[in-house]
Amino acid sequence: MYDYYCVDCGKKLGGEEICFNLAGMLGLEGIRPKLALVTFAELNALAGKDTDLYEPKRHRIAVTLKDFLKVLGRNYVKDQFHGTVNADIEKHEMERMEREMGLLGYSELDIGMRNLTPATMSQAERQELTKKYVDGLEAHFIRQFLEETNEETDERYEDTGNYAAYLWIEPILFEGEERAVYSLRYSTEVNPVNMDEILDPGLIRGYCPCCGAPVVQGAGKYPHRLVGLLGAQSAGKTSIIISMLEDMQSNFDAYGMEYPDGYLCDSRYYTIDWNLRLFQKGWAVMKTPVKAGKNTFNASILLNSDDDTDKEHAQIVTFIDIAGEMCYDWRQKKWNPDALKEFPLIAHCDIYLLCTCIDEDAYGEIGDDGKGQRIGADAVLKIAKGIYEKLPSPPPLCIVATKADLTGDPAGENKETPFDAILSLNPEFFHKEEVVKMRNFYNTCPQESVRRPLKWCTRTYEQMEKTTYLSMMSCSALGGTREQYKLTESETEELAKRAQEQEDENRLLFERSIEQNEKICGEPMGLDALWDWLLMVLGFKNVRIGGGINEELLPENESYRLPCIPNYGDYYRTGRRTESEHRLVFDISEALDRVQAIRRLFINSSQHDQDIYEAYVSLEDRFFRKATPERRMQEVVKCADSWQ
Repeated sequence: MYDYYCVDCGKKLGGEEICFNLAGMLGLEGIRPKLALVTFAELNALAGKDTDLYEPKRHRIAVTLKDFLKVLGRNYVKDQFHGTVNADIEKHEMERMEREMGLLGYSELDIGMRNLTPATMSQAERQELTKKYVDGLEAHFIRQFLEETNEETDERYEDTGNYAAYLWIEPILFEGEERAVYSLRYSTEVNPVNMDEILDPGLIRGYCPCCGAPVVQGAGKYPHRLVGLLGAQSAGKTSIIISMLEDMQSNFDAYGMEYPDGYLCDSRYYTIDWNLRLFQKGWAVMKTPVKAGKNTFNASILLNSDDDTDKEHAQIVTFIDIAGEMCYDWRQKKWNPDALKEFPLIAHCDIYLLCTCIDEDAYGEIGDDGKGQRIGADAVLKIAKGIYEKLPSPPPLCIVATKADLTGDPAGENKETPFDAILSLNPEFFHKEEVVKMRNFYNTCPQESVRRPLKWCTRTYEQMEKTTYLSMMSCSALGGTREQYKLTESETEELAKRAQEQEDENRLLFERSIEQNEKICGEPMGLDALWDWLLMVLGFKNVRIGGGINEELLPENESYRLPCIPNYGDYYRTGRRTESEHRLVFDISEALDRVQAIRRLFINSSQHDQDIYEAYVSLEDRFFRKATPERRMQEVVKCADSWQ
């Protein structure tokens, strides 16, 4: 069981923390999932003391209308006041609303349900929604006493506890756990052959207990890794995410991975789906607004390596589009640390991709007033440095020059460039050819609009090399300039007519139109190197480490799989590996392999890594001259411990 993140509110949740939409399971349409959330423990309480829903079998339960109204009242208050008032006040209001909803008579349903409609609606809209709510409740909750009596004198008619809806529940437990519920299946049929899984609109695990957003399938069952793409608007972040999803889906076998079976469903399901369809048909992806707020573009995928080992390597990987404009204080011209409170996922990423467009002219106009314009590259660097200053254990960072197709084919002219010093730092860096490619772009393109972003990449390296592990490469997510898709006039009219219809019907309209208007486009560039680097850093693929430090200890074909994502603060000591709050401590026996893997994956190493490396390659020091490699390593690690 693993902790996971809600990709909407950013809350870190324990593996068991999950909610379920009681209204959805009962077949009540129109009621927002957030208003009908229950934990499995609460669902078990609703089932009654004679039923234990944790038993791994099907259970038929009765949910009374009174209990359901209490659930709606409690969640309404939580939705209205969560995070804005004192916790004690919120609890008091939840208890009050729950009590009031439970005391409603059957003839007063319209009063109670009207109180749950959004105040921002017009009177007519609230009245229509209230009627829809009440009609649904009356249709699904059946009177439990059969004899016909006088409704005016028989109080049983007014007691909402005498009306119930029936539901089959089957818990899905975490593997090896007796009472830890991962998800559930359900059915409202009398004698169901098959039980339903939770869909919204695709398969999900359940709902976030904090914000009510859909939680992706597999959350809590697998490690959840966050890859943050930071850059200004139009830097190509959304395009990279969509292109990488499509690339993995198409070339999973070439990467040594299992078939990923598409992207995982969350609250952005339709947005991801549309962007993938546009990309596949040759169109540009939709632009993410500068002020996207918490609805910024995220996408998750379940990855698993396809190797012969018995160990499972499955992980949920979520790509997070971090618009720099959300993290910048326009008035003071600096990074805004309050962004971490509003968008907590920014500070929880396991890997960062720092993106800049390889040609400044591809951005459009630069604004500095905060009214929807993008920020400059230097502001993005300030934000990156600000984020890393707040991180207790700095994760790896890859500097990515996007839209590399705009520069043409790089030529290998032998001229002095800002990349020369970086290329001389680490001859064992796996993706050195990617930096060579960027150097050649610099040589090929005399335009300052291209050279400035490339210089920025080298300057970013210089300013961050003592902060975290760094890599650098370029890519083109779209493989060339693509047009933004626009509906024709007739399609726009048809869509307007369907404004009140279901969203999936609107999707069909777009789908047909895109199919009929396919565009011819170029192929993405550089994604293979980016995926290769990510998969090794995430621990899906082995890193070839042989032949570098000591050929006797590390034969040419020797490889090492990182047990966890490397952080700049990791270190070594004699004894077993332990995990502290902010950094990992590795056993001394792993030092040689891990340090060599670091040198292959990153341009720079930490001082601690360098000490260990130097101990193996140096023959000048008198102390090390006659010592065995194992003895040398022990002494260096002791020094490194005192350095920490």
